[in-house]
Amino acid sequence: MKAIDSPESRGTLFRTKAADTLALDVAENMLLMDELRDLISEPAMLLTQKDLNYPHDSIGEPVVREHIAALLSKSWGLQGEHELAADHVLCTPGASAALHLHAQARLSPGDTVMLPAPYWQMFDRIYKLAEVDLCPLPISPGAGSSIDLAQLQQAHADLLRRGERPRMLLLTNPHNPLGLVATSEAMQLLFHWVLEETEMEIISDEIYAHCLFDDSKPFVSALALDISLRYPERVHVVWGLAKDFGLSGWMVGVLMTRSGALHHRITQELARFSPFDGLKN
Repeated sequence: MKAIDSPESRGTLFRTKAADTLALDVAENMLLMDELRDLISEPAMLLTQKDLNYPHDSIGEPVVREHIAALLSKSWGLQGEHELAADHVLCTPGASAALHLHAQARLSPGDTVMLPAPYWQMFDRIYKLAEVDLCPLPISPGAGSSIDLAQLQQAHADLLRRGERPRMLLLTNPHNPLGLVATSEAMQLLFHWVLEETEMEIISDEIYAHCLFDDSKPFVSALALDISLRYPERVHVVWGLAKDFGLSGWMVGVLMTRSGALHHRITQELARFSPFDGLKN
């Protein structure tokens, strides 16, 4: 058999040849499939002409974004100034698309993205398309986060000394694949240093936010931090339905931002090439 380099292509081929095997190469909640099928088919989906036409809002209809904003504000405890509004929510065809749109809008060839390692393998592809470099930082489990602040500071200084451009810190919280959940204290220190002492922005991939089993380690969204409100142009969050709701095949992602410039760039230019389709609305 011809060698296949792509991990996803290898997984697809394996599932084709061994359809009854439970695949562990992707994070799909196979145990919920029967229950989800029943929930989705009842009541029956009623389609209108609007559902079958081209979507008129590339980032999702306002009512959909309002519901998502309300859901996450409630489940993540975002109150007062932190509460999400529909204008903060940009729907995309999957979380990968949300990350890709952000990269195309904010990064330039030659920039460097800093991130904890190990990490989700699709990050390599997403940021290769943006022609940026990745600077992986070894995980520090005892730091209260996936990244030790002192380690990050040293790596950032090394990049600047070499003439490289560290433009973004990419976090996954809860961490994928290790499941670490950042403490509020560690996040406060990390965000304060990044936002007040560097020019980097932060994007937090929070797609596993509801997949927690230890109440002693509560999830705290980047959107819940007071400092995030002070730097609305530089803090963004990604979420989707694939993990928390077991709906990976629906390809529903969300980019949440209070940045007017990012919102305008995506809605007026980039999202038109990968719109949120009418059936999901």
